Amino acid sequence: MALKNGKLNPLNVLGFRVVNKIPKHFTTINVEVSCDVPTLTRWIFNNLHSRFGVTTGLTVSDQNHMSETTKVGFEDPRETSMFMLTCPYLDNNRRIK
Repeated sequence: MALKNGKLNPLNVLGFRVVNKIPKHFTTINVEVSCDVPTLTRWIFNNLHSRFGVTTGLTVSDQNHMSETTKVGFEDPRETSMFMLTCPYLDNNRRIK
């Protein structure tokens, strides 16, 4: 259950919820966000419940333009959908495929 609902998550208590390196079995997406990584991480921490990871990096588009993107990975694929639909910090017009 999400922290904003007032129920403790065992992963939060034990400190195992946020991962530094996104494992291969996580569902990942590359997005451009309108905030910094700590703000995005705090939103995920407060609104979702499974393990996740957030990293930043550079990507090259088809037109050979480099841009900084944020890679977000979730252990539960349903949380990826929830994140994409409800996160207010995503730039919906510029999602990277």
